[in-house]
Amino acid sequence: MCALLFGMADLGYAPTQARSEAGYKVVLWWWLANIVVMVHALFVLGFVVGTLLLFVGQLQRWRRLEITFWILMLAGWGLFVVLQDCPLTLLENTLRAKVNPGATYNEGCISHYARRLGITISDRLVNRSALALLFLALAGSLFWHLSACVIRRRRR
Repeated sequence: MCALLFGMADLGYAPTQARSEAGYKVVLWWWLANIVVMVHALFVLGFVVGTLLLFVGQLQRWRRLEITFWILMLAGWGLFVVLQDCPLTLLENTLRAKVNPGATYNEGCISHYARRLGITISDRLVNRSALALLFLALAGSLFWHLSACVIRRRRR
């Protein structure tokens, strides 16, 4: 599966190229692009898991983790709105273009890699699903904070 997602053949990489200094740079850019993809996948996973934890009220115990979650989400969505694309996708495409300009893609990261795995999904559906998760996280967070305020008030 890793070869399918991160195949060197897709980037125009040949093992004999690594013997020159320029070849080492190609391998470096290739590895950096793949690291960006892995970080991106961790952010997406963190977003989904964090949303579910917020919705069921489990992040109330770890206040700093909840604050970190919201800071990352607001920063990510703010950059997405300003740049009209995910900054990690832009970084990955920039690194892949240094290896092989034909290795970049015009769609979103999730849509691109889902299509490579045989799953057809549009960018519009991905963006709407992410926005729905953001509102779900907001609703869960507000519900648990307001219910904690009500419980504290009743105890007095």
